[in-house]
Amino acid sequence: MIQQFNYQPAAQVNQLMLDDASVHLIDVRTRAEFDDGHAKGAQSIPLDELNRDSLNTDLNLDSIDDHSFYLICQGGHRAKLAAEKLSEQGVSNLVVVKGGTDAWNQSNLPMLRHSRLPSLERQTQIAIGGLLLLVLIKGMLIHPAFNLLIGAVAIGLIVAGVTARCSLTSILARMPWNQRHSGSPA
Repeated sequence: MIQQFNYQPAAQVNQLMLDDASVHLIDVRTRAEFDDGHAKGAQSIPLDELNRDSLNTDLNLDSIDDHSFYLICQGGHRAKLAAEKLSEQGVSNLVVVKGGTDAWNQSNLPMLRHSRLPSLERQTQIAIGGLLLLVLIKGMLIHPAFNLLIGAVAIGLIVAGVTARCSLTSILARMPWNQRHSGSPA
């Protein structure tokens, strides 16, 4: 059965947060993405850590049944996955923020940034650019067969674009420099 969820625009969710301090905006992106820039007032519970119990403990709630949860990610896909996951665990009152933090930012709503590192997107671009340059140099100096690796990287970029998931970005998000250390701001 396909579950239908309520979608609300970022501006409407922001207004709800201003009017009602008990609104829970949950950012389900990785902690590195969250630190890179997130909606003001959002709380980070990454999708892979998110479940009914984590809502209770991370938000310090007596009962999650009396609360509404607004789920946000970069563009909306992971927030929808989070809503499906929580719905299967019996959590109701789930709302997906339409357009995610991209829409939040484009609407000029308040954003916070904790990271001093380049964004994961920029880290990925730097890594891919460096890899392509290295392979090109090896192809020119060592053996032309190295140029086949450029095709492999191109295929990886096409797959990332079509699926909206980049394996390199996922790997970079798990690197030690992108991990929040204890005592870091949430």
